[in-house]
Amino acid sequence: MMPFRTRSMFNGTLRTKFLLSLTLITALITSAVLLIVQYRVRIHVREGIAQAMRDSVVTFQSLQQQRESMLERSTALLAALPPLKAVMTSQDPATIQDASTIFWQLAGSQVFVLADRAGKLAAFHTATPGFTTSAADSSIKRYLAGGESHDWWFGGGHLFQVFLEPIYFGSPDSGHPIGILAVGYEIDASVTADATRVASSGVAFGYEKNLVISTVPVSQRALLARHVAQVADSDVGLREIRLGEERFLTTSVRLSSRNAPQVTLTFLKSFDEATAFLQNVDRWIVAIGVAGVVAGSVLIFFVSTTFTNPLSR
Repeated sequence: MMPFRTRSMFNGTLRTKFLLSLTLITALITSAVLLIVQYRVRIHVREGIAQAMRDSVVTFQSLQQQRESMLERSTALLAALPPLKAVMTSQDPATIQDASTIFWQLAGSQVFVLADRAGKLAAFHTATPGFTTSAADSSIKRYLAGGESHDWWFGGGHLFQVFLEPIYFGSPDSGHPIGILAVGYEIDASVTADATRVASSGVAFGYEKNLVISTVPVSQRALLARHVAQVADSDVGLREIRLGEERFLTTSVRLSSRNAPQVTLTFLKSFDEATAFLQNVDRWIVAIGVAGVVAGSVLIFFVSTTFTNPLSR
């Protein structure tokens, strides 16, 4: 018969091994389940952000089309004004420059250009320092070569959405153009603020590989400029980028036509900001996991005691 002390040691060793093994199994299973739950929650949040960004892009594009249609009609009406046509018939650049000021004020634009039918500038008005006549001249020549009535002009670090319209002597059906009207609206802080409100996200406008303007903090703009340059070299789409310590989900759309210099609008949604609530979820997950392991250990202790007590008898 096994001595009492030997039976007690054997009983204690068996109970300890049983308790530790089941506690370890419980902890591993609980940890695995909680990690899977955490992973699925993060995936769900990311998919939600991505869908919200796609919806924002659709909403912005719809409003952008309405805005462009309105500005195109406004430019066409301005080009059809008899007083403007009369000014263009003078063919004197000094006269056209002076007399066109009132039409620039009527347009309410940041750039106002009149050119003859050959593309030579006759009047140039701008409220934006840094945008020069040479930038406008090259853009007018591109219009004559391509014939697109909607363009994007860039100069001096400024980006403009420009609407162009031929000026006819008489009705457009007569086919006697006497000049070209170009009206440009700068993409400035007010435009980016409007885009941010529509999209409910940060935005950044890029021209070719240049970051023109954005709503991100100054400390993050150098890194964002690299992303804009990468977008210019590749297909745009949904991406996750890091700007300093913060992660963003981004998507970009091309605003310019395929045969024009690339103009992009990038939407940014802070992934860290959207998942900040997960820090509280993580704490709850850890607390639940610890509570589960403790409760499981207590239960296993009672179960092990029940099974090992007969061995001590």
